[in-house]
Amino acid sequence: MKTSVTFSILFWIYTSRAVNNESNIYARITINGKKANVSLNQKINIDRWNSKYQRMKGHGTTARQINLFLDDTKTSLIQTYRELKTEHRVVTEQLVKARFLGEDKACHSMRDLFKYHNDLMENKLSEKTLCHYSA
Repeated sequence: MKTSVTFSILFWIYTSRAVNNESNIYARITINGKKANVSLNQKINIDRWNSKYQRMKGHGTTARQINLFLDDTKTSLIQTYRELKTEHRVVTEQLVKARFLGEDKACHSMRDLFKYHNDLMENKLSEKTLCHYSA
């Protein structure tokens, strides 16, 4: 079975927004050609960025830490994508971004809605009426 869903992650920096030759690192999540950018809140010297490998140049302590951080971030984004797929949700770039940042909304089932309704209306409706709303 062929799949038509494409998923990729790209790390990049805004060289045009550099201040004092430093810029933030961003992650771009692309699903089916639609993009979402996430700031990783890590500053890097633009001269030490390797855009081909999407990594920081060098073998120093800072370069190792930044590159390890990028590896962890990529792993986290892939794990987030897989979790959304196992939940059988329609996966979009904005949903992956929201889940990664911890901003996604809880998904409620019909059973949850019936329970909420019954708890709310317990004292307002008769028991016989509430039995029609059991899940």
